[in-house]
Amino acid sequence: EVIKTDDEERVASLITLLERCSVTEQPVLLIITNWDGLAARLQFEVGPATLWDRLVRLIGEGSTSGVYAVLAGRRPTSFQSSVGSSAMQRMWFAAADPNDLSGHVHPSMVKQLRGRGRCVVKPAGLLAQRFEPTRRPDVRSFQGSGQAPAPVPTMPKTIARPASMNIESIGEAFRIPVGVVQGGAETGWLEMWPGEHILVAGNPRSGKSQTLELMSELFVQEGSAEVIVIGGSRSPLLATSLSCEVRRVDEVTAPHATFLSGPRVRPTVVVIDDADLAPTLDSVMAPLLAAHDPHLHVIASGHPERLRRMYGTWIAAVRSHRRGILLCPENDLDGEVLGNSESFRGSQRLPGRGYLIADGGRQAIQTFRYVVPSRGESVRSMTPM
Repeated sequence: EVIKTDDEERVASLITLLERCSVTEQPVLLIITNWDGLAARLQFEVGPATLWDRLVRLIGEGSTSGVYAVLAGRRPTSFQSSVGSSAMQRMWFAAADPNDLSGHVHPSMVKQLRGRGRCVVKPAGLLAQRFEPTRRPDVRSFQGSGQAPAPVPTMPKTIARPASMNIESIGEAFRIPVGVVQGGAETGWLEMWPGEHILVAGNPRSGKSQTLELMSELFVQEGSAEVIVIGGSRSPLLATSLSCEVRRVDEVTAPHATFLSGPRVRPTVVVIDDADLAPTLDSVMAPLLAAHDPHLHVIASGHPERLRRMYGTWIAAVRSHRRGILLCPENDLDGEVLGNSESFRGSQRLPGRGYLIADGGRQAIQTFRYVVPSRGESVRSMTPM
């Protein structure tokens, strides 16, 4: 079915229909060929639950709602403010103004985009020639004259689980195994000393929630700390069978809620999923972190761009330790949320792939995910999806 951009009545009907889709039904492919034009018509509507807000939310939820979207527009900036963080696969063609591609395409590749159908495919960063939609496509390969930047050292597709996957104690500090580094040869550890916190930043479907689930269960198994998990309405952690206390954001921020009141005699680890989507938590977490309690540890996750904008909130206290994991970085600015300004060009954007950042340095890492124990095993590697 084809719907014109200016046919708002049919656009509204389509959005309503797609909102009723379910992952248990046949998947729906939504193709929008003029995203700029649609945005110009719908973006400035006023009122709650506008068509634009509903469409952006629908695309952001992606495959979890049974809807797969392919969007085409004139400029990269037309996607950044709306659904840019939801698009894991991207194709950049030649732009009228080459500056529009700055930050998205390596400068050495911009000149090679001249010619019909030539593009750069992300996240792989490969130069490609698209197919022509004909009955017998005349497919030809395209060899670029320039070379792509040297990639960050990669890891094997599947990584075996180490023999030992337990939190270690170093005096008063916790040493947490979160994945493998050095091409899969060594375990990657995050140390958390009294009063320190950890941040897990990444784009949608990069493995943030699985990483939080792993650390929560490891602390439960270790046994010396109280573990509390907090998630928003869309957090997948609310639907998991975690072995610790799990609360919704609205339960913690209720007017008469007594969250973590009173002195703590043993370490308390508060794990917060999608912290960037829960602004009401500031009234609860800011006083707790301002007290600088050495027994309180926060492990929070969120989208790097939104986390960077949360100035003056409790997130600033978590960021100040510059310790955590950056998953599937999209650009060099993503590292700033953890105080790392090095280039992330050539990174592998696969679930669980990213960087372990601590003590001023970084290492390429493949994080683990927790699975229900079976035959004595509790943790295995997260294989690329």
